Order: sequence, then structure tokens, then C-alpha cells
Amino acid sequence: MPTDYRSSDCMAKVAEYIRNNRADTLRECIDLLETEMNRNRAEQAALVGALYAKKREQKDGNGKTEKYIIKRSFYYEQNE
Repeated sequence: MPTDYRSSDCMAKVAEYIRNNRADTLRECIDLLETEMNRNRAEQAALVGALYAKKREQKDGNGKTEKYIIKRSFYYEQNE
């Protein structure tokens, strides 16, 4: 087993892949593991991005809608 995948979590996932017939070889297990880890990282990044990006709309004095996108404490104004 390559050293990058010797953690107990990785070993448990490899055993699960083999037990559930999702992979037949160590190489297939590692490919599945990498795919799942990349997907998990992308999902976490999306969640963090959603926490930082909030939209707020308000009407100005002329009835025009202003959208403010809050991103990491910066305000970006979009007028429609």
C-alpha cells in the first residue's frame, strides 16, 4: 500500500470497496478513493463559498433594485 493511503480511514475505504465489489485491484481502489476525496473537497469548497456569498436586494429611492453580493467582507454592488 502506498504511504499516502496508509491511514485507517483510507484502509477502511479500500476494504469497503473490495467487500462491496466496487474494485478488484489496489489501483482501482486508489482511483475510487481519489475520486471520492476530490468530490468531497469540491463539496466542502462549495459549502464554504455559500457561507461567504450572500445576496441581498433592496429598493433605492427611485424604485430601482440594487443587489449586493457579500463575499468575504467585501461588498460588490450590482445595479439592474
